Amino acid sequence: MRIGEFSRKNNISIETVRHYIDLELIIPYKKGGQYDFDENSQRSLNKVLELKSYGFTLNEIKSILIYESLGKFKLEDSNLLKDIFKLKEKEISKKIQELLRMEEKLKYKIKEIAAKEEKRTINIGIDINNLKYLSCIYCGGNLYLEEGSIKNNKIIDGKLKCKCKREYNIESGILIVENNKVSNDNSNENIMEDYLRETDINHISSLKKGLDWGHFNLEKIDLDNKVLLEIGSGLGFALRNLYNMLDNSIYIAIDNDINKHIYLKSLLENSNLNNNVILICTDFKKIPIKEEVIDIFLDCSGSSNYWFENNDFSIRDILKYLKKDAYVLLSYIIFKKISLNNFIKIENRKNFNIKYVKEEIKKNKFNTIDELSTDCLNKASLYENYFKEGEEVYIYMYFGKR
Repeated sequence: MRIGEFSRKNNISIETVRHYIDLELIIPYKKGGQYDFDENSQRSLNKVLELKSYGFTLNEIKSILIYESLGKFKLEDSNLLKDIFKLKEKEISKKIQELLRMEEKLKYKIKEIAAKEEKRTINIGIDINNLKYLSCIYCGGNLYLEEGSIKNNKIIDGKLKCKCKREYNIESGILIVENNKVSNDNSNENIMEDYLRETDINHISSLKKGLDWGHFNLEKIDLDNKVLLEIGSGLGFALRNLYNMLDNSIYIAIDNDINKHIYLKSLLENSNLNNNVILICTDFKKIPIKEEVIDIFLDCSGSSNYWFENNDFSIRDILKYLKKDAYVLLSYIIFKKISLNNFIKIENRKNFNIKYVKEEIKKNKFNTIDELSTDCLNKASLYENYFKEGEEVYIYMYFGKR
């Protein structure tokens, strides 16, 4: 019979059959350039599947079958089979004990995590003392609390107003500009697990390399009593990477995806650190904070993600919020090779060109402290699907000071 029929009969894939042939576990007769599987092939496969069911690896199975062939005896009639099976039994027993020890450690760790969650007292909200950093996006006036619920000096739910009568809602500790609403959707609960599972390992490695580089540079700065602003905070990779350094700092995280903020808020509340974080759901061009209050500005590909669809924003729109001696930590998605049919609009593509990016940074007269380019990536993932096969992208990172 042909390979397709043989694989269907035994409920295994054609690829598996070919792999067994390559390992010479089954040796079908080759006729006219095609394999022909007879009763000998079936007996060989039955033996392979039986030995696999006992936990033997394919290499071990190959050795067993060679011994059987060379000795011209049936293993069932030999003491050799008994010895081989005893060794495998000892090996499996050892693995079982190791797995049982791992299981006990995991059970203890799960109880430990659950106990910490029960003791959780941290609530992410807008600290009343931080209202002094906020202002109306229309008139620039101060925002004051008109009504709301406060816990541990933080506004959890409430309404901010300014002299021009504009209102800004705080829902579940998140400051919301204009029409976004907090959702009861729990679909983001496993978003980090999904991201790590579905994203190519080279993307993960590149992300980690960039985060480590940023952490290394920010460690050189005294962050005490500093105000940090990040646009496009997303899943909070940058914030969580810096969280242990923010004891006496204020971190303002901007993102226009309310569900990302909800997810990040939950993670922060499950930590044991009561750091000062302000989550604001808004567009990059409508940030309700005062001018010249930011000590450190972070753009961890937030602009690049914005430029996939829009072309009306640049770092110049942020400069008014920065102090005269502020630091900037920037990262941009750069295309080394881009195809004509890429979904990015033609007029937006300049934003992904390294020469253009560097020229824009230079125009703003930052003093360069450090810069980094990651390795090129050429394989897209579910969550990193902004390029196609044949294209090449990398991340350019810049650290500087005004």
